[in-house]
Amino acid sequence: MKDLIMMIGPAGSGKSTWTKKYLETTDKEYVVLGTDAIFVEWGEAEGLNYSEAFNHFKYKDVEKEFERRLVLAFENKQNVIWDQTNLTVKTRAAKLAKVPTGYRKRAVVFDLPKETVLSRIKNPDRIAEGKHIPNVVIYGMFKQFEMPDKFEFDEIIEVITK
Repeated sequence: MKDLIMMIGPAGSGKSTWTKKYLETTDKEYVVLGTDAIFVEWGEAEGLNYSEAFNHFKYKDVEKEFERRLVLAFENKQNVIWDQTNLTVKTRAAKLAKVPTGYRKRAVVFDLPKETVLSRIKNPDRIAEGKHIPNVVIYGMFKQFEMPDKFEFDEIIEVITK
């Protein structure tokens, strides 16, 4: 059985960092998919940082590329880490409906205090990468956040709270 690991949490909560560490500790191979990674990839190709790429490329085009890569990963029966915010039951349901049978649906949840996330997005390393996310966006993410339930996933691997 193949794995689909869906990351759940606001920007700056540590989803991509968790993913990097997890990939170093597992024997399984995963394809990591997220729109942020595409913005970074396309931005680097044009000498742009993340924020510049976010303003330069149309989100619709990035989503289209993400969908193409997702379909390809499922066609090739690859293990997938879905690295996006995935904050609401409704958005997760629409995304999980795309997962073919034969995949174990797992989640990693980042339920951190707002102050922790706000301090992380102000981290000098993050700013140096050109990742600027306004506080108002983070506040909106916290308002949207819905904790996943067992009915959505086969397993909730971890809930990170600090």
